Amino acid sequence: MAQEKEFLWDDRAPSFRLLADGAKLVAKRYGIETDETTYHRWSDAGGLIRELDTLHDDFGVSAEEIIERLQGYEEFRDLYPHLAPENLEPEKRDMLFGIARNIFHIGARAALMTDKQEFAEARLEEGEVTAHLATDIATDEMLAHPNYESQFVPAMENFTVGGVFFDSLLDGFIDYRRGKTMVKPDWEYYNTLRNVGRTGMRSALGLMAHPAFSVLILNMAQKRIRTRFQNGMTSYSSIQNVPDFFRHNIRHKNE
Repeated sequence: MAQEKEFLWDDRAPSFRLLADGAKLVAKRYGIETDETTYHRWSDAGGLIRELDTLHDDFGVSAEEIIERLQGYEEFRDLYPHLAPENLEPEKRDMLFGIARNIFHIGARAALMTDKQEFAEARLEEGEVTAHLATDIATDEMLAHPNYESQFVPAMENFTVGGVFFDSLLDGFIDYRRGKTMVKPDWEYYNTLRNVGRTGMRSALGLMAHPAFSVLILNMAQKRIRTRFQNGMTSYSSIQNVPDFFRHNIRHKNE
C-alpha cells in the first residue's frame, strides 16, 4: 500500500502543522477555546507557509508566482483543504495572501541588508507579521472573544518573533555562506539579534518551559526525525547548521 503523501516540497511541513497545537495552548492561557475549524486552519497554515518558504528560497520561485498559485490553489487543495476557497471566507483568504506577500517582501528586503540593526528589526517585523497567518484566519466566534485581540494576538506575535530569531541565530552563518543574506554573522550579529529579539525569545522560552509545550516540542522533533529518515538529509536541513553555529559563535566571541 502506497504511503500517503504528507508534503509537497518540504519534509518539515508535517511537523510545522503541529504549531497549531502551540497556538491552541496559547489561546487556552487566555481563556479561549479553539474550535475545530480554526484548529484545522492553523494546522494547514503552519504546513503551507513552510512549503511556500522553501518553494521561494530553495526552488527560486518568485513571490509573485507563489501568490498567483495560491489564488488558484489547485496544487495545494489535497494537502491543505481548510484554506481552500470553499472553506475560508473570501476576506480571510485575501488577508492570508496579503500576509504571505508581506512576509516575502520583508524577507527580500532583509536579504539585501548589510546593517545588523536594520536586519534584526526586519526580522522582528517578519515575526510579528507571521503571527497573523494564524490569528487572522480564526472563525468569527473566536475572533469575537474579548481576550482574542487584546491578549492572544500579542502573545502569538511574541511567540513567532521568538521562533524567527532562534532561526536566524542558528541559520545565520549558513544563509550568509549561501548568499541568502549579506549580514556577516559575527559576534556583533548574534548580540544584536539577542538584544532586538529578547522579548520574543524570552516569551517563546517561557512557553516552552510549560510541560504541555515541552510535549509539543518533542512531538514536533519526533515527526521531523521520522520524515527525515524516510526522505533523507536535505539541503535546507538546520541539523547540518548546528556545528557551524557553535564554531563561529564561540570563535567570534573570543576575538
